Amino acid sequence: MRVEVYWNLHKLTWSVRDKRAGRVIAHIPCLVLDDCKFVVRQSARLRVLRDRRRSVHAWVEGDLDMEPGSMSRTLPEPHERVTYNPYKYETFVRCADGSAIATAPRVLFQTGSKPEKGPRALVYIHTAVTAKEDER
Repeated sequence: MRVEVYWNLHKLTWSVRDKRAGRVIAHIPCLVLDDCKFVVRQSARLRVLRDRRRSVHAWVEGDLDMEPGSMSRTLPEPHERVTYNPYKYETFVRCADGSAIATAPRVLFQTGSKPEKGPRALVYIHTAVTAKEDER
């Protein structure tokens, strides 16, 4: 099933939206997607910057891994963390070096926590992506 996943700021967990129906089908703390594309709607991002009010304008699109045990599996090495902040970046970027990322073969979404801030979004990608694929 093709879905879109984004961090829900009100529920502090991941929202999973059915791509075809456009409806949220789940709120879950951990999931895995395959054949992923990182999407940022630039017109909505500019509205966020102008109004200083957040809205859902960025997500990861991919195929939901529904196999039993997929949540407990780890990503194959190498893997790295990815982030998105509309006030700092125009796209999703790698945390390690700030380089843009457009696609990934597999993405793991987790909910971590910082005692002083509560739940936070953690996104990891399997980094066996060629530079040519990443420029799409």
